[in-house]
Amino acid sequence: MAQPNLIPKRISALPKMIDDEVTAELIDQTKSADWAMAIDSLRRSNSEDRPEGSGLVEGTDEGSFYVPMNRLALRDLNGLIPASMLPTHIDDMIFGTLAVDSTNGKASFTETAPSGSTNIHVYVSPTAKRTTGELEPPENTVFCDTTTNLQYRYIKSQENTINDTVKYGFTEVPGSRALTTTYGIEITPDQNNASVTINAKKADYYTSYGASTAETVNSTASNIPLDSVSVENSVITATIASNRLTKLTNLTGGARYAMNLQLECTPVALSANVIDVSVTCGTVPVMKQQMDMSGPTGTATVLNYFCEFKNGDSNTELTVKIAAEEAITVKTTRFTVFELL
Repeated sequence: MAQPNLIPKRISALPKMIDDEVTAELIDQTKSADWAMAIDSLRRSNSEDRPEGSGLVEGTDEGSFYVPMNRLALRDLNGLIPASMLPTHIDDMIFGTLAVDSTNGKASFTETAPSGSTNIHVYVSPTAKRTTGELEPPENTVFCDTTTNLQYRYIKSQENTINDTVKYGFTEVPGSRALTTTYGIEITPDQNNASVTINAKKADYYTSYGASTAETVNSTASNIPLDSVSVENSVITATIASNRLTKLTNLTGGARYAMNLQLECTPVALSANVIDVSVTCGTVPVMKQQMDMSGPTGTATVLNYFCEFKNGDSNTELTVKIAAEEAITVKTTRFTVFELL
């Protein structure tokens, strides 16, 4: 057999190695490094040395070369490649629960026993904290925490490290944290590949920005008039309910919103009084603006109202109403309700 760093030599015949010897010497990776095999060059410089049908090819004859047996994977008597010949990065997976005890400076991974078994292994790090029966975590294993769904690899050199991603050697596998849908975020996995689409929610809104027709408002709470033409909205709608209150629907329970209202108000009858014009938006305390009722006749007073509020956790509707201490005519020039994200 050719040896390294020597002149290549062609081998014409080799004695057969019996199966037991193959198993004992070559499949054991610690022994296979002591063996080598020769591979023969098929290149021949001269055409007469590569007759048709021989399988030999044109080129410079390289002779025979030395190949260490520990660079090859051989099948055992069952036709399988033994685990000892597989790369060390081929991982096992252990399912269980990781517990971190920062007070005592250790982490313990308790294996979930297979069905029908009471044999439970506990892997503890660091080494100094292990007691009888507790095992050192293997480094070529993925530890799957079935409580948090996080995955860890054990790195012994970090057994005394504790931070956001390393727990006494149990190091979180990047990407093992799951993305979950929550309010304002929509997650759509693509079932055909590894991509995940994350969409941020767009704020819902309702806006009426055209001047409405004038309606009379007095001390009995009633609706704010709305222009039905100049409207922009998402899913939120505004209607006048049967009790003459402005009702908004399709809101999200528990979400925060802002309301902006602009009114043009004129007295029905002139007086020397300064009155309160009150607007109520859901459960927000009554908002009041003052209006001079002394005129002159036909002069409009512009009143602005703004508030932020949280809609009730189970509420999808909102009522807005207006009242005045004396009768006035009201036009709505802008009414907006929009979601705060």
